[in-house]
Amino acid sequence: NAVLNEAETHLDLSGWVTINNRSGAAYRDASLKLVAGEVRRVQPAKGMPMEMMAMDSVMLPARAAHPAFEERAFMDYHLYTLGRKSTILNNQIKQIELIEPAANIPVTKKYMFETSIMEWLVRQQQQQNGRVKVKLELENKKENGLGIALPKGIVRVLKRDTADDALEFVGEDQIDHTARDEKVTLYIGDAFDVVCEPKVVEQRTGDRFAGFTRSVEVRNRKDEPVTVYIDEVIPQNRNWRIERSSHPHEREDAFTARFKVDVAANATATLEFRMMQTW
Repeated sequence: NAVLNEAETHLDLSGWVTINNRSGAAYRDASLKLVAGEVRRVQPAKGMPMEMMAMDSVMLPARAAHPAFEERAFMDYHLYTLGRKSTILNNQIKQIELIEPAANIPVTKKYMFETSIMEWLVRQQQQQNGRVKVKLELENKKENGLGIALPKGIVRVLKRDTADDALEFVGEDQIDHTARDEKVTLYIGDAFDVVCEPKVVEQRTGDRFAGFTRSVEVRNRKDEPVTVYIDEVIPQNRNWRIERSSHPHEREDAFTARFKVDVAANATATLEFRMMQTW
């Protein structure tokens, strides 16, 4: 569970493991260990996947009165050992605190939009009606209050409503097993008041090239300024260059040109660029 602060610049993080015993037997005063990582099995067991999961509830459980799990590296995985004996009855679902809560972790909120000359993505954009993704980025570092092995699972993001002091669910995403000092990115939903409308202004194609001018109108209906990162996705096996652009861009990778567009509150901004692709 991740709880955002009012300014959406920091969050508190806690982790719980759900144990569902459907084995047909009870385990009294058992030593409990959990392994996080991609353990290869030639013939995977049928039934419920044996993996760590986040709690499936908006309510935050009370902290355990006894020591929770101790985490350490084990071969090429990570091992979580419960610091006390635990009784797990048959058909019982039990939640135990897995990660000691970390407070005031710095987080960056980003608005992201993808566009492309590729026909499949153009059709997808039309179906999504210019929706802008809302993402949260944080660094799994010790100086940020983390720096631990985060097991695969669902991260539920909450924010406190100041009107009644209740925690409200604002989105969730699934993370993979994440080592310390690595970045965690959460895609929690689509923005309601920020909309992007892409257009192809001009296009010229030949035997082994495609040149086009594209515009993306960014409409911000919020009462505060926003920054929207717009990615032009390039088909594989193509060389490309930006010949001109109204806004600065970076080569995010071989297939992505990323533009940064700042939009004032209750305002509109338009990105326009010309790209040449050859193959």
